[in-house]
Amino acid sequence: MEDLSGQIEEHMHSFHHLAGEVKDVGSALLFSNRSLPSPTYNHATRVRVAESEANKLIADVIRYYQSMSFKACFMLYPTTHPAAFADSLLNAEFELIDEENAMIFKGKTVNARLSSDVHVTEIDGRQLDVWTKVLMRGYSLPENFQGIVQEMFTKVSRHNGSRFYQAYFQEKPVGSCLLYAFNDVATIYTVATVPEHSKKGVATALINRVIVDSSKAGCSMLYLLAGKGSDAERLYGKLGFKGVFSRKLYELHPKKQE
Repeated sequence: MEDLSGQIEEHMHSFHHLAGEVKDVGSALLFSNRSLPSPTYNHATRVRVAESEANKLIADVIRYYQSMSFKACFMLYPTTHPAAFADSLLNAEFELIDEENAMIFKGKTVNARLSSDVHVTEIDGRQLDVWTKVLMRGYSLPENFQGIVQEMFTKVSRHNGSRFYQAYFQEKPVGSCLLYAFNDVATIYTVATVPEHSKKGVATALINRVIVDSSKAGCSMLYLLAGKGSDAERLYGKLGFKGVFSRKLYELHPKKQE
């Protein structure tokens, strides 16, 4: 399990190198994107620290993100060392704010039927404006972040392993996702459906198309992340994905002094 977790963890790290800045401090990687004030793109991870140095690392990370006016966050995987590092975070007034399950595709590609009502097509960088608008609506992101988000994914699009997909319902763009492949491992990222077209098979059509394409590309593993207990997790399970481990996001929430 630890080997699998480490493989997926390193794969996610390669994506963050495209999406923002990465600072390697030896005992952890510090991800940042100063334009996007979201823990998803601003957190410390790949924690490998001696137990006696854990509190020093936490203090250093707090100062690093405070210098950007961000709350300090840590993303922990099963490979985190020491195993009790989460307890150190809780003692330092961090709180668990999100938990995602990593799910690997274990189904059969031949069973990945595409919806006749939803048309999915692969797009190039010249069409990322529409793709980004759909993504923004699907995730209910503020409109003023559109330029920043589009710029980030434009950088990602320059990587040979990045493939962008747009879903259409009655010729209208209603869904989007990204396939990111690196070293024969692929992940499905940012699956989004505009609210008025939810429950119409849009996400299913997108996922099934990517399953087929990743298989044709010869990827040895296809995985995705889903919020623990979410509707997305249940959908992905029906499409052949199996949970293998969870990653946890902790954010600093200092208690007010009485």
